[in-house]
Amino acid sequence: MYKLIIRFKPFFKVFFWIWLIFILVMSSTPKLPDLKLNIDESIIRIDYAIHFIEYFLLVSFFLIWRIKNNLNPTIIIILLSLLLGMATGFADEFHQKIIIGRTYNPKDMLYNFLGVIAGVITITLYLKIISHKLYSR
Repeated sequence: MYKLIIRFKPFFKVFFWIWLIFILVMSSTPKLPDLKLNIDESIIRIDYAIHFIEYFLLVSFFLIWRIKNNLNPTIIIILLSLLLGMATGFADEFHQKIIIGRTYNPKDMLYNFLGVIAGVITITLYLKIISHKLYSR
């Protein structure tokens, strides 16, 4: 797995920037359809899951792009990922206030933040496990 991550590491920079632009374009689109599932008499909002996944992937791409070749993320990279991810999620929601047909939703921001936190924790743990296996041989 180490060789695979190192081999494709430069692509994660591209993935990060494309994904960030995608998020900005989607949040600038005036009126997107409501994504809801009606099950029996319950309504499940799919857009919260989408917000979570968007920001999970954003910080995942960033972390993998910015790690060193030993695959052990430094505390600075981890904190930078959290800070940039949260700032982007915050700015994204406030940006929607000025887009006609869009509104600010604190729950969307919450799911942005949860996606950032989950992405940083998941990728950091995964990379630490890989680097530990690599260097404990």
